[in-house]
This record gives sequence, structure tokens and C-alpha cells, in this order.
Amino acid sequence: MIRQAQDVLTHAEEAVYDVLWGKKDQTRDRDRQTAMGYDRLAKAARVTKRNVQNILARLEAKGFIQTVTPPDLFHRIPTTYRVLGYSAVLDLQRRQGWRWYIRTGNGIGYARQIGGSSTIVAGSPSTVVAESTSTVDVAEPQSMVAGSGSTVDAGSTPTVDAGSTVTSYRQETDKSSSSAVLVEATPDFDDDARRQLVTACRTIAPDITLQEIATFTNRKRNQLRGHKQIGNLVGLLLTAVPNALEGSALERYRQEVALETRLAAARHHQRDAEIACHIAECERILADPKASEGDKADARQHLAALRAG
Repeated sequence: MIRQAQDVLTHAEEAVYDVLWGKKDQTRDRDRQTAMGYDRLAKAARVTKRNVQNILARLEAKGFIQTVTPPDLFHRIPTTYRVLGYSAVLDLQRRQGWRWYIRTGNGIGYARQIGGSSTIVAGSPSTVVAESTSTVDVAEPQSMVAGSGSTVDAGSTPTVDAGSTVTSYRQETDKSSSSAVLVEATPDFDDDARRQLVTACRTIAPDITLQEIATFTNRKRNQLRGHKQIGNLVGLLLTAVPNALEGSALERYRQEVALETRLAAARHHQRDAEIACHIAECERILADPKASEGDKADARQHLAALRAG
């Protein structure tokens, strides 16, 4: 259960947050504003620049920061953030009903309790998977894909035909990811061995797709790489890959993919916003009768580059 707002932060996330918050003094600020670029933030928090971008997206998703203004490259002004204090974040968490968290090897995320029981499952907005095999119960009001592959609405408890839903989901996904991906992952299998692999995997996880089977096959193959005394690799994989699906492994993988998709979308959204801001600034300079010819030439050059790329 969340007792302190920072319970949902990893060490790296807390380090970035601390840099953004600034000096820890006796003031009781509910929030602060700070402007800081990726390079400076990465150096101060001792994380890589690439990780800083991911961490900022997670901090915003978890309610610790908000983007006030995007960066201005022309005037070398970095992004301005509104940084919420821990008490303000805790109030937000309570208003949103975010009372639980889950810590896994992939990070920390909000969670929720099902039906007043002791079962804790992954929630949102920064979702990770519980280490149990329970069904994911999303905390967001909109629909999203649950771990079973069926689409559910968090505000209701619909009844679905599990068998037909699993088959429909699997068939639709298999259409979009050709069996070629499985062939590529199993170059030493014949068609009969591949059918055995698919059947064995779907005995454990009926909704698993060919793409997912290929991913777990490649993972297991990489784990076995370097073992020189494997006489029958195909036979070993036929056993090892389905065994790797036991427990919550498939759910964890799907949540990793979903989280990376959300982070990538957040990065693209931020990049699009920055580009739009830069284009608007170029157009303002070009329309300004007081702007120098040098500034206008630079603006035209930047505008052409932005629109081209």
C-alpha cells in the first residue's frame, strides 16, 4: 500500500525527480517550476540522456511532473516543468484511487486491489505486471487490452466467451504477424516440429500468438547459446519454450511491450509538439518586420529543415 508518494518511484526516477525539485529545504511548496535540458538533467541525476527521456515520461505518467512549455531551440531555452511536491502527489494519488503499488524486476507501477481481497494486480498509468498469475485489472476508465488478450472496460464487468475471444484474438494477431517470423526463429525445425511447438505453447497459453512464440523461442535459444553439450536442440526447445510460459511470464512480456509502446508514443508526442513550436517561432520571425535579414535567413533554413525531416 502507498504510504509515501515516492513509494512508486525507482531509484533512477527519484534521482531525476530530486534534481527537478531542487533544494530540499523547510519550505512547504506544493509545486515548483524548473527549466532544465536533457544533458544537464542526465549529468546531475547520473543517468544516460536516453534514460532521462524515458524517466521523464514515466514521472509525468505517475503524476510527479507536468510539462509547462516545450523547449525553444532558437533561444536555447529548455523545457519548463511543473514539479509537484510529495504531499501534492499523495493528494493526487488519493483522488485518483491509486492506493497500491507493485515492485517487479521491470520497475514500479500503480496497482489496485481486486474485490477487497488480498490480490494485488497491475494498474495504471505506468503499468507493470504483478508476479502472480491473476488477471490484470486496469485502473484507467478507458478500454485497453488485458493480459488475457481480451478487451475489457475498466468501468464494467462484461461477460465474454473466453474460448471464442481467445481464438478470435489469436487468429487476428496471427494474420497480422506472418508465420514467417516463427520460421525465422526456428530454422532448424521442420514443419511437424513447428506444429508441435505451437500446440505445446498454446496448451499453456491458449491466446499466445506466433510472434510471441517466436520471441520466447529466440529468448530461450539465446539463453542456451554457448552450451556445447546439447545433443538435440530442437527437442530441448520443444520442452523449454512452453515451460518458459508458465506463471506470469507471458503477461510480463505483454506489459513490457505495452509500456514501451506508451513511452514511444509519449516521446513522439513531445517531439511533434517541439517541432510545432519551432515552426511557429520560425514563422513569427519571418513575419516580423523588425527581424534582421540574418535572423530571417536562419529562420528559413530551420523551417525548411523542420518541414523536410
